[in-house]
Amino acid sequence: MKKYLIAVLGAVLISVSAFGQGQVNFFNAAASAIRDQNNVAVGGGGAFSIALYWGPVGSTEAQLVAIGLAGVDPTYFTPTTVAGRYNGGTVVTGNATAAGADGVFQVRAWSAADGSTYEIASVKPGASAGKSALFTVTTGGGGANPATNLNPPAFTVSTNPVPEPATYALLGLGALGFALRRRK
Repeated sequence: MKKYLIAVLGAVLISVSAFGQGQVNFFNAAASAIRDQNNVAVGGGGAFSIALYWGPVGSTEAQLVAIGLAGVDPTYFTPTTVAGRYNGGTVVTGNATAAGADGVFQVRAWSAADGSTYEIASVKPGASAGKSALFTVTTGGGGANPATNLNPPAFTVSTNPVPEPATYALLGLGALGFALRRRK
């Protein structure tokens, strides 16, 4: 009997948590196309990976997490064949944003050739990566239609600087100096 009650309680908790999450439809319009530093729309057809990051109201950029359907994998939006555009479909937020509540979002993009995630590409020298400003959206879900934000803030994808060989040489000399100083 105890096992039966525990199973029923677990099912109820899972059902309640599913209704406690908001939903959003994310895609961009031509006005918010992703562009490079030369104001050219970035390549479509999979040249760039695009992810949606979410957090409850009051979250900072560092507190945002990549979200996905059912909260499993990060949502890598399907780049359309039109440069600078993407369509992410319906995405479920985490439990901290209930249906009908506000959530904080950010869209991040990077060259697919530069890494499997934004976090990898954003620190790789010579890689192309960019992110939107944080923006707030009222979610749908819980029986209501998912919220739609047709125009997340436009942003630019720029190339990370590549350190000069002289920079590496100076770094090496500094490390050598510290090592020699410790020996004395």
